[in-house]
Amino acid sequence: MNRSLRWATGPALLLCTLAVACGGGSAPATAAAPAAAQGAGGITSALSSQLGITGAQAEGGIGSMLNMAKGKLSPADYDKVTKAIPNSSKYLQASQDAGVTAPITSVDGLNQSFSKLGMSPEAAKQFGPAVADYVGKSAGGPTGSLMSGLLK
Repeated sequence: MNRSLRWATGPALLLCTLAVACGGGSAPATAAAPAAAQGAGGITSALSSQLGITGAQAEGGIGSMLNMAKGKLSPADYDKVTKAIPNSSKYLQASQDAGVTAPITSVDGLNQSFSKLGMSPEAAKQFGPAVADYVGKSAGGPTGSLMSGLLK
């Protein structure tokens, strides 16, 4: 069975050609599941390298954003967001393990959680938009807009 994977630049770009699945050709797969194909390390690695933060800070920050999304979005919209971020429960747990245990209901609360995680103000300022961009690329613009809407 001939299989090949090619990585492109960017946090959510994965071009995958599976000779069997693609009928023996080399057509790239659709963008339907790039985040799932990348696995849990995709978003944390991207955020760590892009923002100069640790993996633990990235995981806790994603969890903090999911915490806020859970309280502010409808259950259906929250489900869309969690599907765009593989292993969402892992990130929520990482946030709780870092001491972010209360529900996050505002941007100020989100920034306080980033501070508690040890992020610099500059990294914290860029974190939310970077996660929203990732979600938009992995699940589509409307789902990314749900995340970016939380930051207003």
